[in-house]
Amino acid sequence: MALPVMLQHLGDIAQSLDLPRVTGPLRCLADHDGPNGVLTRTLSTSLAVGSVADDAALRLRVHVNTLRYRLRRIREVSGLDFEDADQMLLAQLQLRLNEVVSQPLV
Repeated sequence: MALPVMLQHLGDIAQSLDLPRVTGPLRCLADHDGPNGVLTRTLSTSLAVGSVADDAALRLRVHVNTLRYRLRRIREVSGLDFEDADQMLLAQLQLRLNEVVSQPLV
């Protein structure tokens, strides 16, 4: 079964159980980020390219220093620990689920 299909099923289950789509650090980030979602998009893009700064900056069409600044802001605002594999996996899953469900986080 392909990952997008699994994510869709997981999203359907979470929705049927009325579970929040984002929790913890990602919830803090989404609340701070508001409807424009610049920091949330930055985190999602960074994770999608394996946290390779040059690739993420290119994909976002920003200078690599801008990307690094945004990543620092993400840490400050959300409390997300980029060294904690469990936190990063949960954040990535929540972001991917949001893409499948296609609804804003806030």
